[in-house]
Amino acid sequence: MQKLGRGWQGLAALALTGIVAGCGTTPVYVEATYEADLDAAWRACLTIVDVSYDLQTLNKSDGLFHTSWRSELHPFRYEGKRRRVHGRLETVEEGGTSVAIRVEAEKNADIDAPLDIRRAKWKSLPDDEYEARKLQELVRLEIDRAKRVRERVPR
Repeated sequence: MQKLGRGWQGLAALALTGIVAGCGTTPVYVEATYEADLDAAWRACLTIVDVSYDLQTLNKSDGLFHTSWRSELHPFRYEGKRRRVHGRLETVEEGGTSVAIRVEAEKNADIDAPLDIRRAKWKSLPDDEYEARKLQELVRLEIDRAKRVRERVPR
């Protein structure tokens, strides 16, 4: 067997690292900072997310929430998908709140009965950044709406 030179060994190691790193999906959080306190941002996030997803885990003290899976079955293999939302909120020094939203996605690889959720074979997909951006925009609109309502109500 022929020995590889130093340059080839480094290149082979780099290629192997890329292959191994590509095996899983890296979480992609869409982040935004709002001029709102933590309570207002928390209420806005839960209001928006609860419309399309079922909230599963809420931990306001840590600023974390998670939803259960929302499944969309399809009669063709790999066309059925499911998504769930992960959210992280924290107060920033400037007096606002940072909101990070991740939408995890999977596809159904079952070929025999793709419409039977009990037989689904879920395979990871890259995070749904588009859906996370939509949710983030809706959170921004909800925070703005709530702020306008508070300004109109006499105290």
